[in-house]
This record gives sequence, C-alpha cells and structure tokens, in this order.
Amino acid sequence: MSKKIVVIPAGKWQINIIKFLRNKNYYVYSLDDDDDAICHTYSNKRLKIKTSDLKKIKNFLKKNHAKIFSVCSDFGEKISNTCINKSNILFSKYNQRLIQKKLKFNVPFFRKDFVTSNDLKKFKKMILKPIYGSGSNNVFIIEKSKKKIKRKDYIFEEFIDGEEFNVDGFFYNKKFYLYAIMEKKKINNSLTVSYIMKSNILNGKIINDLKNYLNSFFSKSKYPNGPVHAEVIINKKNEKIFIVESHPREAGFDLYYKLCKKITGLNLISNTVSVKLGKKLKEIDLKSKNKFKYFCMRMIPVKKKGEIKNIYFSKLKRNKNIQVFTDLFVKPGDKVEYKSNDASRLGSIMCISNRISNLEKYSKFILDKNFSLKYK
Repeated sequence: MSKKIVVIPAGKWQINIIKFLRNKNYYVYSLDDDDDAICHTYSNKRLKIKTSDLKKIKNFLKKNHAKIFSVCSDFGEKISNTCINKSNILFSKYNQRLIQKKLKFNVPFFRKDFVTSNDLKKFKKMILKPIYGSGSNNVFIIEKSKKKIKRKDYIFEEFIDGEEFNVDGFFYNKKFYLYAIMEKKKINNSLTVSYIMKSNILNGKIINDLKNYLNSFFSKSKYPNGPVHAEVIINKKNEKIFIVESHPREAGFDLYYKLCKKITGLNLISNTVSVKLGKKLKEIDLKSKNKFKYFCMRMIPVKKKGEIKNIYFSKLKRNKNIQVFTDLFVKPGDKVEYKSNDASRLGSIMCISNRISNLEKYSKFILDKNFSLKYK
C-alpha cells in the first residue's frame, strides 16, 4: 500500500490529520494555492501544483501511487473526489432535496434557478443559496419581488421557522452512528454564522426519528463510509424535522475532531484515515462511549474590522466539574473583518461536563473575564 498522501487544503484544520499521518510514517504532501498556508510547515513537502489544475494533480497521484484526501473542508473534499473519479453530486443541495422528496420526508417548497412573484406572495420569505455552495457563502433571504427572479445554479426554497441543529456522526456499512446533536445560535442579523453550539434538550422520540431519517437519507444517497455532517431545522409549531443539507465530511472548524472526539471517547482521526485508506473498522471503534453529557462550543465572532494588535486568553482557573479548552484562529498582525459566512470568527471556547448543564453561561463568563483583544 502506498505511503504517500496528499492533504488538501493546507489550512489550520488539516494540522491534526497531517500530524497523525506523519506519526504513522506516511509521507505527506500539502496542497494549497496559499504560499503561507500553515500546513506547509507540518507536511513533508509542499506540492507546487495549482488546485485548479486537476489534470496535473491526477497525473501526480497516478505517477507516485499516492492518495489524496481532506478533512473539514467542502473545497478539499470536492477536489479529492474529482481526482479519484468520484461524483460530487452528494454536495448538490438541489439533488439532496430530490432524494428527500423521494423518501417522503418533510421538504420545503423548492425550485432551481428561479422563483416567481407568486411564490414570494405565498411563502413570504424564501432562502436563496448556491446549489454547490460551501462555507455559508452567498446565502440570502428574499421577502418581496414584483417580478420573477433568476439566478443560475442557485436553489430557492421556502423559509422554515424553527430551532436549528448540527448533527455529526459516522456512516459505515449503511449504518449511521450518532455522535452529537448541537443546538445552534446565530449572530444577530446573520442567516448563517453560528456563534454557539451546545448540547440539546430534545426528547428521545425526536432524537430517534432524526437518527432514522438521516440513516435513510445517507443510505438512499449512497454515502461513502466516513464522517457525516448535517444541518437540520425542527419546526417550532409542530416539531417536524427538516434536513437543511448534509455532506459526507466533518463539521468545520475542527468541531468534529475536538468536541465530538471528547464527547464520544473515540479516536475519530484514526477512524477517518482508516476508511479513506480502505481499512476495515469494528463497531467498538465506531459506537460512541458517551463520555460527556453536556457541552458548549462558543465561537468568538469578528465584530470590528482592522489589524489585530494583541489577542490572548488569560490563564484559566481550574474547575473540577468542567473541562475548558480555548483556541485562537488568528494571531497578532492578522487583518480581520466581519463577513456573513463561517470565516467570521476569531477563536473558540469549549466547555464539557457531566454535572453542570448551563455551560453556555459559563463559557460567556470565561469570554468576559479571560479574553483580551486589541486592535492597532
């Protein structure tokens, strides 16, 4: 078996997978158009090919008997799939809606490429998003229009008012292993940027229904073995479950390999690498040990544009009932600005516990008392 691996892209969220591969004596190439991408310093060698030059990438893989993969990245997954002649149809939001309709799931009204003024009168609010979009980019809400709106390669769909959740797990041999259902809170006036992901208080029936829906969806869509990430809405009025979208990858911002790993007590990096390399896994490696009942991941949003002069967490006081982990995505000298997508974050605070459920309040206390940020 080849011991050469190309990891794409070479941003921060690939660091742990590169470290893991190198510890297993794989020779790792990092692939990214950014000369300063951080993982170029962690890999054995930078692969100097443009990510848009798929022909050269494929030729390199073939000539060197190398494999290519990514974690936590739609962009990386799509290029990896293309280079190994796999379809990217699973990333199509429109195709996902068609599959949900065939399964007779709760599906909002949707249409590709255009929406009429009568649609807007009927539904009052509609969501507009790219069929193959990622990173929560270019998502808009439409409320009024006197004429037909056209946008090629976009999907228009009815706005569903409800509680939003991330669902993360692993799909293996047509079975879905649930790791976490995270209740989401979004930044004010944002359709997409979540700043809090915390443990849910859903009842057992809804959780069981959600697991069954997703298992059916992954099976019908012919998902590959590996991590899965879904976004769902549960209607406030009638508790109907709507699958917003789902992808055969991990949650972004390392939520999967930090938060889910601690909740489940599993070696999720090892599991991901194993399936990508065609190795077999046992159920004991996949079934969550449910180590922690409560959790809260608070993302620190970008609120002000500018260059960072100083950013750090003070030394945190220990709490015997709560484990706290902090991470900064930026450093002094970096220029930041608010964007209406998932990139608009400075760092994160993660709290996990088996005894205290109000971790959202506790994480805010840490942010207020122990976090310092100054702009130039």
